[in-house]
Amino acid sequence: MMCRRCRVPAHRQELGPAFAGMTKRVWEEHSGDFAFARPLCYARAQRLFLGKTGMAGRKAIEKLVGDLYAARKRGDYDAMAEMCAPKATLQLAGAAEHCPVAGTTRGRAALRERFASLAQFAFANQKMLSIMIDGDCAAVHWRAKVTYKPTGKSATTEFCDLWTVRKGKIISAIQFIDTALATQLTM
Repeated sequence: MMCRRCRVPAHRQELGPAFAGMTKRVWEEHSGDFAFARPLCYARAQRLFLGKTGMAGRKAIEKLVGDLYAARKRGDYDAMAEMCAPKATLQLAGAAEHCPVAGTTRGRAALRERFASLAQFAFANQKMLSIMIDGDCAAVHWRAKVTYKPTGKSATTEFCDLWTVRKGKIISAIQFIDTALATQLTM
């Protein structure tokens, strides 16, 4: 069988589970009818469902971000680093001269070390308050009780994380924190 529009040989079953959610409307836009004898070619299905950036949409981004938070909670920093692209960046927003945790980290190996160093901060009662996804970007607003292990000081605060995802990997993360509170906890 051929893709009616692209004239590329294809079979619907070759598209795999990532494309199982095809809708009649999208099928009709591509092939002109809903006849399963006229399947989408794999390349066309990828463009329709994964977009030019290779991302799999809201649910995939939500799952990736949720998996990253879960890995953080259980202390699996290797898993966190593997969810990031090789040249990914993590920025903890703030002035590094005033807040010891602020700064930017680049690259998977450096991220692994950075995640491990941030383990000095224990999170309890972590709750995702909202998540907004637009294209390949996600914004997460969350709250947690943070304890800085070396001093034992703790406080409840809110965070905002901005994630950029491409091809199923995190390429950029920016975390906005209460830097004055972070400084106070570390002193």
